[in-house]
Amino acid sequence: MRDELSSHDILTLWFTKIPSALRAMQYAARLVGKKPEHFWRIPRWQGGSLPWQRTDDRQSGVTAGVSAVENRFVNRGAGVVDLDNDGNPDLFFVTGNVYPEVEAQVPTYPFKTPRVVFRNLGGGRFEEVLDLAGPAVAEPHASRGCAFGDFDNDGDIDILIVNLNETPSLLRNDLKSGNHWLKVKLIGTRSNRSAIGTRITCLYGNKKQAQKVMAQPSFYSSNDRRLHFGLGKAITADLEIRWTNGFTQAI
Repeated sequence: MRDELSSHDILTLWFTKIPSALRAMQYAARLVGKKPEHFWRIPRWQGGSLPWQRTDDRQSGVTAGVSAVENRFVNRGAGVVDLDNDGNPDLFFVTGNVYPEVEAQVPTYPFKTPRVVFRNLGGGRFEEVLDLAGPAVAEPHASRGCAFGDFDNDGDIDILIVNLNETPSLLRNDLKSGNHWLKVKLIGTRSNRSAIGTRITCLYGNKKQAQKVMAQPSFYSSNDRRLHFGLGKAITADLEIRWTNGFTQAI
């Protein structure tokens, strides 16, 4: 991913300590059938039944038998989105510590830290790809909010990030996987016109994925109202739409 913004506007986001990354991990826990507390109470590199797997050998893939949680950073805005359209939603979150003064006294506790990406490998296994996702992900920032959407309408999810006391970052996803995707924009006529609260269940291949239109899906952020489904190699999909007034549709 590349940072596409060069604005001279400086955005300062006043924040409260709301663990939005926790909500994303709760959702990821439900995806793989684990209890949410398994995701943040076990120290990194401690063996166990966690589905998070950190890659040490980049050639051989995920290290067998090593389970981990990424706890080096203070997590902020987060989302469970399919970044490579393979039909398996990935996990992305931004980071940044609370007090800039601490770094001068404790250099190992930097104020600016990188973004984090976990690629969904399927079967309840995730691979941390912080070093492989591009320079815009690895660059340190004191980030807070992040919003997801296809800003250039090329069929993949891009990410807008708000950083403290510096310009925002727009990470453009230049995907070349050849996977298929489906984007749905809902407009309510009997329910609210923005369709907030409406849920779509997408069935494709042998998989099922559900998303809901939300006003604030992440930390102080609002995503593209178009719901984006990665379909992998599937070329058809069935949709079940449940509106907030209880009315359902099948497409």
